[in-house]
Amino acid sequence: PFDMTKKYIIFLDEVNRGKPEMMQCIMDLTLNRKLNGRNLPPHTRIIGAMNPIKDGYYQVEELDPAFLDRWNVYDLLPSKEEWIDWASDSGVHSLVIGFISKYKDYLDTPSGSKHSTQEVLPSRRSWVRVSDILNLHEDLLSDEATLHSIMEGIVGTLANSAFNKYMKEVKTAVSGD
Repeated sequence: PFDMTKKYIIFLDEVNRGKPEMMQCIMDLTLNRKLNGRNLPPHTRIIGAMNPIKDGYYQVEELDPAFLDRWNVYDLLPSKEEWIDWASDSGVHSLVIGFISKYKDYLDTPSGSKHSTQEVLPSRRSWVRVSDILNLHEDLLSDEATLHSIMEGIVGTLANSAFNKYMKEVKTAVSGD
């Protein structure tokens, strides 16, 4: 940002995945309010996001107390119901919303479970990818084998099998109409 009269937001994602050299740059940015030796405009706000350390699922670094002391820190943990509300407003495919509404435990990676870091597990992001595919390729709903193969690589075996079972339930369900 060069215009000292404007307001800016600098958003730093995945802050706790940075290498020590990157953390030094971020420290200079937050402490001295400089970027590459240039002063930031006075109305610049710096926002950072990071993944939780405690669940053990992400490869992240614990942050230095002096670094953390320069930030306001808030945990943002939307509930499963809040995710469903967001998904409904954001065009997430109705099958994904219906499945997660019925089987909420499949929304996130199981916490505390012993799993390989190479194992594919469901996440909020992966369900949005499934939705994007279904929204773009509705014809996959009639090609269960292909859809099953695609989803295996996105949400993993257990969630994929449960979703497949759910789709069969929806197809054979009798409606109130």
